[in-house]
Amino acid sequence: MINLNSLTKNIKDGFKAPTGDSNRETPTKGALRFNTETGKPEIYAKGRGWRRASVSEISAIYTHDNLVAFYDASNADTTGDTSDQYYSDVSLLLHMNGTDGSTTFTDSSSVSRTASNSGATISTSEFKFGGSSAYFDGSDYINFSPDSGFLFTGDFTIETWVNFQSNGTSQIIMEQWPGGTTAAAWQLWRASNNKIYLTYVDGSQLSISSTTTTTVDTWYHVAVSRSSGTLRLFINGTQEGGNASFSGNMGYSSGTNFVLGRQTYQTKFYLNGYLDELRVTNGPARYTSNFTPQTREF
Repeated sequence: MINLNSLTKNIKDGFKAPTGDSNRETPTKGALRFNTETGKPEIYAKGRGWRRASVSEISAIYTHDNLVAFYDASNADTTGDTSDQYYSDVSLLLHMNGTDGSTTFTDSSSVSRTASNSGATISTSEFKFGGSSAYFDGSDYINFSPDSGFLFTGDFTIETWVNFQSNGTSQIIMEQWPGGTTAAAWQLWRASNNKIYLTYVDGSQLSISSTTTTTVDTWYHVAVSRSSGTLRLFINGTQEGGNASFSGNMGYSSGTNFVLGRQTYQTKFYLNGYLDELRVTNGPARYTSNFTPQTREF
């Protein structure tokens, strides 16, 4: 896996790829460079000049000890972030890309999890990035089997874009909720008052509530982070609901799935809406204060 930050630095510093050096006045076939105007790596082809380099071309040409992680949303022409310093800590990465009506959801994290899909589909009629999103019609959900990547013992970040298609009902965005007072249970959801909540169990149910009241047909970036025992909820990059002190475990490494679009415990509270760009990062707290949500795919 190649890290574009390292790739860029090495090219600018004059590191020579095995088949060419982009810093020469007359590039050789296969030379690499970083186009600062487009923000993309390019490869030199004899007779054609410089063009956008594909992932396979970079991987075949450019190897170095400190090149650790390159990903491109499983698509060489993606607009996704190719320089995520926390990519190795990502437990789940869903771009929700695909053809309209597809029921396949690809995990672009290094874990490459398999989704167990119960009715959700790829939709090209509504999306935040990438030309498509996941559509949940009020009776659909997606499961991922539990493992250590979904057991949050310290810092973490969970985030997605959501677009609700109905108001006035409780709807789950994502959760691991096997019981109302089960230790480590949590759920990220929108209540019937149309506010978004993070609810978790610390002996009893506790919640952080958004001040934002959601409306239909509107995309919201929703993020939860924990840093040094402090939980925070962000809506469109703004912290809402204050800090919550909780350092206990959240989630499970066995027994309880990671679920999108439905509550496990009561098998209800189905999502009626769209999700796009969902990312779970176990280890780093990406957000500890207000931020600007990313304007492209993760």
